[in-house]
Amino acid sequence: MKHVMTGFAFLLAAASAGAAAPVAPGYPPAQRGDVVDRYHGIQVPDPYRWMEDIDAPQTRAWVEAEAKLSSDYLAAIPGRDGIAQRMRKIWNFGRWSAPEKHGRWWFYAHNDGLQNQSVLFATDRPDSTDKSASKVLLDPNTLSADGTVSLRETAVSDDGRYFAYALSEAGSDWQVWRVKEVASGRDLPGELHWSQAGGGSWRKDGSGFYYTVYDAPKQGELLKAANQYEKLYFHRLGTPQSADTLVYTRRDDPDWFVAGQVSDDGRYLLISANHGDQVQNTLLLQDLSVADGKITPLIAEPTAQYSVIGNIGTTLYVQTDDHAPRYRVIAIDLNDPSPARWRTVIAEAKDTLDQASLVGGQIIAQYLQDAHSAVRRYTPQGQLLGEVKLPGLGTANGWPCGV
Repeated sequence: MKHVMTGFAFLLAAASAGAAAPVAPGYPPAQRGDVVDRYHGIQVPDPYRWMEDIDAPQTRAWVEAEAKLSSDYLAAIPGRDGIAQRMRKIWNFGRWSAPEKHGRWWFYAHNDGLQNQSVLFATDRPDSTDKSASKVLLDPNTLSADGTVSLRETAVSDDGRYFAYALSEAGSDWQVWRVKEVASGRDLPGELHWSQAGGGSWRKDGSGFYYTVYDAPKQGELLKAANQYEKLYFHRLGTPQSADTLVYTRRDDPDWFVAGQVSDDGRYLLISANHGDQVQNTLLLQDLSVADGKITPLIAEPTAQYSVIGNIGTTLYVQTDDHAPRYRVIAIDLNDPSPARWRTVIAEAKDTLDQASLVGGQIIAQYLQDAHSAVRRYTPQGQLLGEVKLPGLGTANGWPCGV
C-alpha cells in the first residue's frame, strides 16, 4: 500500500505542476455518406456505414490518422516521462505464481519485473536451490518480435506429461491450441483452431482434453462474422482436429456459451451453459466411468449462477447465488439431484463469498470483508474449522478453483 500511495502522490504532484497539456490538433475529417435505412416506415441515416468495412483503404487511412493524433498528443503531455519512470519503479519486482503439482512435475510462472508476460517453468526437483533444476516450459515473450502473440489458456494433464496451451495474435479473440511434451519440451504435431476464450480440461487418463470451438468463419470474414453456436469438443492426442468428438452444444439459440470441466477424481464431465451476457447458467453432467455415458441435466434452467467447486463421491459441491445474493455452498446428491434435496453446506453470510474451493477434503471459502480478503476453512459437512491468517490486508488468490 505504501508503494501505491507514493505512486498516487507522484501523479497528483505532476498534475498540479501547472504545465498545460498541448492543444489537440484538428481531428481527421470523416466523410459522411448518403446511406439511409428504413425501419417501420422511418428513415434512419447511417452516414458512417463505410467505416464498417475495416479493410477498406479509406477506413484504414482514417484509423491510422486517428491513432497518430492520439499518440502525438499523449507523447507531448508534460511530466509523462517522469510518470512512466515512477510506474516502472513501482512495478519492477519479481513475482511468482503458486506452484501446481501434476505427476512428478511442479509448474509455476515467474515475472522478473517488467516482462510483458510471465514465463512458465517446470521442475521435478522443487526443493532444489539450483536454478538449473527448473526449466523454461514456455516463454511467451519470445513468440513474436513485436510482442503481439499472447498466452491465453493453459491446461496440464493429471500425470504432468503434457501441457496444452492456447495462443492468440494481435489481440484477436481467436486462439490456437498446441500440446507440448513436458519432459522433452517439444510440441506435438498439429494445432486446434477456431477456439475463443475457453480453457481446456484433461481426462484423468491423459488421453486428451476438452475445449470449445466455433465453426470456421468464411473466407474474408475472420474478424467480422458473428460467432454462434459454441461447441464443446474432445480432442484425443495423436489425432487431427477433424477427428475430434462433438460433446455438447445448444441448437435452440446461437448465442449460448458452453464450457466443460473434468472433476478432480476424473469420473465426471461437468458442462455449463449461459446465454449471451447473462451470468446465470445451466449445469449438466456426464459420467465418464460409463462408456458413451449420457449427458444429464442437473439444472436445466439458468435461474442463478452455479459453479461446481468439487465432488466427494457422488456428492457435488456447488457455489451459487440461488436464494443467496452473497452466495452460499450447497451439496447435491447425484443419486437424487432434485432441488428439494439440495443441502446448504455453507450458508450465506454478511460478507460476500467470492470463491470457494474443495481442497484436501476441506472447503476453502474466500470472502470479501471490508474491501479485503478473509479466508475460512470448513469441513464438507459445513463445520467451521477456523480462519486462515493472512500476512496483512489485501486480496488473497492462488487457491485451487473449480473442479
